[in-house]
Amino acid sequence: MVGKEKRHQSPKETEGWFRAAFYSIGDAAIATDRRGFILQMNPEAERLTGWREDEAQGKPLPLVFRIINQETRSEVENFTEQVLSQGVTVRLGNRALLTGRNGEQVPIIGSAAPIREKTGEINGLILVFRNWQCERRAEQLAEAARRYAEAIIETVREALLVLDADLRVVSANRSFYRLFRVTPEETVGRYVYELGNRQWDIPALRKLLLEEILPNNSHFEDFQVEHVFETIGRRVMLLNARRVFQEGQRVPLILLAIQDATERKRAEEALRLDEERYRIISEMISDYACSFRVEEDGSLRREWLVGGFERVTGYTPEESQVRGGWRTLIYPPDLSIAMHQYRRAIAGEPSVSEFRILRKDGRVRWIRNHALPIWDEQASRIVRIYGAAEDITEQKQRELELKALAQFSRAVSEEADFQRLAERLTRAVLSAVPSAQRGSLAIAEEPNRLRVIASVGYRDPAIQGITYPIDWGFAGRCFRTQQPILITDAQKDEEFRLHSRFAAIEEIRELRSAIVAPLHSYEQVIGILSLESDQPHAFTEEDLNLLNALAHPLALALHNVRLHQETAQHARQLQAVQTVGKALIETTDVRLVFEVIVQQLLAHLNADAVGILLHNPLLGALEYAAQTGFRLSHYEQTFISIATSPAGQAAREHQVITITDLSKLSPGFAQLFEKEEFQAYGAAPLFAKGKLKGVLEVFYRRPFSPTPDWKRLFEMLADQAALAIDNAEILEDLRRANLKLSLAYEATIEGWSRALELRDKETEGHTLRVTEATLKLAEQLGVEPDLMPHIRRGCLLHDIGKIAIPDSILFKAGPLNDEEWALMRQHPQIAYDLLSPIEYLLPALNIPYFHHERWDGRGYPRGLRGEEIPLEARIFAVIDVWDALISDRPYRKAWSRAEALNYIREQAGKQFDPRVVEAFLKLVEE
Repeated sequence: MVGKEKRHQSPKETEGWFRAAFYSIGDAAIATDRRGFILQMNPEAERLTGWREDEAQGKPLPLVFRIINQETRSEVENFTEQVLSQGVTVRLGNRALLTGRNGEQVPIIGSAAPIREKTGEINGLILVFRNWQCERRAEQLAEAARRYAEAIIETVREALLVLDADLRVVSANRSFYRLFRVTPEETVGRYVYELGNRQWDIPALRKLLLEEILPNNSHFEDFQVEHVFETIGRRVMLLNARRVFQEGQRVPLILLAIQDATERKRAEEALRLDEERYRIISEMISDYACSFRVEEDGSLRREWLVGGFERVTGYTPEESQVRGGWRTLIYPPDLSIAMHQYRRAIAGEPSVSEFRILRKDGRVRWIRNHALPIWDEQASRIVRIYGAAEDITEQKQRELELKALAQFSRAVSEEADFQRLAERLTRAVLSAVPSAQRGSLAIAEEPNRLRVIASVGYRDPAIQGITYPIDWGFAGRCFRTQQPILITDAQKDEEFRLHSRFAAIEEIRELRSAIVAPLHSYEQVIGILSLESDQPHAFTEEDLNLLNALAHPLALALHNVRLHQETAQHARQLQAVQTVGKALIETTDVRLVFEVIVQQLLAHLNADAVGILLHNPLLGALEYAAQTGFRLSHYEQTFISIATSPAGQAAREHQVITITDLSKLSPGFAQLFEKEEFQAYGAAPLFAKGKLKGVLEVFYRRPFSPTPDWKRLFEMLADQAALAIDNAEILEDLRRANLKLSLAYEATIEGWSRALELRDKETEGHTLRVTEATLKLAEQLGVEPDLMPHIRRGCLLHDIGKIAIPDSILFKAGPLNDEEWALMRQHPQIAYDLLSPIEYLLPALNIPYFHHERWDGRGYPRGLRGEEIPLEARIFAVIDVWDALISDRPYRKAWSRAEALNYIREQAGKQFDPRVVEAFLKLVEE
C-alpha cells in the first residue's frame, strides 16, 4: 500500500515542484493554454503587467498587455500565434516595451516557448521576461563579485559555491567539483536550482537565500537536503550560507557551504529510532493498559485490562464492563474529545488525548490516554487498538493554574482599564476550570453590598453592574465568612434565595452548581470570584482548590491596577492642563472647538456653567458662541457691550477678573445671576496675535474664592482657547479659498463642454441631457453620493477627446470607412491623455475613457468586459446611446422612443450591463 501511495503521489509532487519553481523565480512568467489564454502568472508578472493572476486568468495575452518596439513604436508581431502554430521559440529583443494595465511602459527582454505534451502536441506556451536595464548592471556587479569569491572558495576543503543575487553560480571550489563529480562548464553561470537533476530546486531554500540572506544579512546553518544526486546517489547534505560583499562595492553575494553528512545522519537516525522505541515503551508503562478488538462494524470489545485501573477509576474491570464499558467512564463534557480519539484510531491514526473521567466516588480525574491502532494487511482494516492511560490530575491542575497565571500576567501588562482587566482575569479563570459555563466577579464598593463588575458567559447584559446585599446567597456567605464554598446543587441550598433584582433573570434561576472564592488583598477581602454551571455536581474539590489558588493573585492584580488607575487619573488631570491647548489647536471644526473649550473649562476649573462670547469688531460688542451648564436659555441671546459688561471689563483690562460679591453687579446683570443662582463669576479675555477674539466666562453656584493657581490655570486655558479660535478662523478662510478654486474648476469644465457643443451644432444640448439622466440613473442604482460630482464632470467631458478628431470625420454625413473609424476610436485615449495629468479630474476619467467599452468585451479602447468596466461608465454608456438614438445626427434621422427602447433591451448582456438596462427601463417608465 505504501508503494502504491507513493507512486500515486509522484505526479502531484512533480506538479508541486513546477508550481514552486514557477511562482518563486525572479523573472516574470506567464503560462497559457493552447489558445493563448492565460492560465498562470507569477508575482513578478503581476507586478510588471499590473494585473493580478485571478483577474488575468482566462484572458488572451494581447488583452492583458501589449509589446511594442521601442524605436518604431509599432506593436511587436503576434508572437503568441508564432509559438502556438509553428512551435518555435520567439525571443523578445532588448528594444521591446511592455505596456501594462496602468499604461506604464517597461523595457523588457525575454522569450516565449511552446509547452508540449509527450506526444509532441503543443499544449500552450510559457513566456518569461524581465526588465533588462537592471540585468545589465547586475551582471557587471556579479562579475566583480565572482572574482572576489573565487579567491575565498579555493582555500577551504568544504564544498563551496558563490552565488550572485539571482542565485547563479559565480564560482565553485575544487571540493565541490570533486564531491559532485561535475565540471566547471556544467556549473558556473547556471542557476543553483538547475544544477544536476535540479537537486537544489527547493522552495524553502530559495526563500531563505532570497528573502533572508540577501536583504537581511542573516545566515543559516545546517539546512538539511536529502536527495538522489545525479552522479553520487542518495546523500544527506547540510548547507550553511551567509551574505558576503566584494571589497569596495556593495554587490551582495552568497557563500554556500555544503557538507556531506550522510553517514552522520544515518547514525543519528539509528539512534533516534532506538530512542523512539524506548520512548514508546516508557509511555505505555502507565497507570493501566488495555487492548480492544475492533469488530467489523467498528465496535470495540475489550480483550484485556491490566495495571491500576481500579485505583484510578474506583471501578473494578468487571464493574466497568457491566456499566457499559469505556464510554460510561468519560466525564460528559469531555465525551466529544474521547470520541474524536476513537474515530482517529479506527482510521488508523495513533494519538494522545487528555480528558476527564468520572470516578465511582463522584470525583473527576484527568487522564492522558494513548491509542495505538494495529493494521491487518489481510483484513485491510484496523483490527486492534492498544491503549494506555495515566492519571495526570495534579499535573493538569498545575498546568491549568500556570496557564491562567500566564493570562493574568498578559492581562495586567496589556490592560490599564480596571473594568476590562476584571473581565479578562475572570475569563482566564473560567478557562482553567473546564466544568464552568459562566463566571462572575463582584467587588465590595458600597456598604454591605457587592457589585458585579465582570460577567463572562452570561447572555443577559442586566447582570453586568448589578448589586446585591452581602447577606444574600452563597456569594454573600463567601464574602462574610472569607472562606471558599462549593455548591453542588444551588436549588437545594438553604441560603440560595433569589434577590428581587435577580428573580427576572432566567440564567440566574437556572443556576445549579457553583464554586466561590473570596478575593483577599493585603489582609482585606475586596470581593468574590464565582464560577457557575447549569448542571448539578459540576464542580469538584479540586476545582474549588484551583479557584481559591487563583483568587489571591487575581485580587492583588485588581488592587494594584486600581491604585495605578487612581494615580494615573491624578496625573491625567495635571497633564490635561498641558495638553488641552494642543488638542484644541488641532481641532478644525470651530463648533467642535467651542464644545471642547467649554467642556475642558467645566472639568478643570470645577465650574457650574461656562460660556464663550466672541468679539464683534464692527459693533464693538460681545455675542454668544457656546455654553454649558445654564438652566435657562437666556444666555444664548447674549449680546452685550464691551464698555459696560463684566466680560467687557476683562477685555478692556486685558486680564482675568473675578466677582464674588454680587452687590457689585449692575441691576441688569444681578437679576440674571439671581435667576441662575450664581454666587461667583470669572472672566478671561481671549487675545491671539494682539487681537481680541472674545471672552471666556465661568459661573459658580457656590461660594468661591479664586486662588493664584486657579487664575494661572484660567489664563493658560484662555490663551490656548484664543489660539484655537484663531486657528479655526484661518482654516475657515482656507476652506473659502478652496471653494472658490473648486467653483473655478467647475466653470472651466462647463466651458469646455459648451465649447464642444458649439463646434458640433447637431448635438447641441446632448451633454446636459446625458449628464442629468446619468446622475438620475446612478442614484437609482445606489451609487455613493460622494461619487456623484465626479460622474457629473465625467459626463460633461465624455467627448473631450473628439477635440482632436478632424471635422471631415466628425461631421461626415455618411458612414465612416475603416481608416476613419480607427481615428474616431482614438478619442477615449485622447481624452485620457488630455485629462489624466490634471489631478482634480482623475476621479472623473472613467466615463471619458471607458464609455465605449462593451459588456461582451468587444468595445474599445481596452476591450474590457463585464464588471471590469467601471460602473459609472456602464451607466453612462446606456444613457449616451439612448440620447444619440432619439436625436438627429448628420448621418441619420432620430429613432422613435419605441425603436430606441427595443434596441436598448436587445443589447442587454451584449453592449450594456443587464442590471443597468433594467434600472434604465424602470426610470424611463417613471
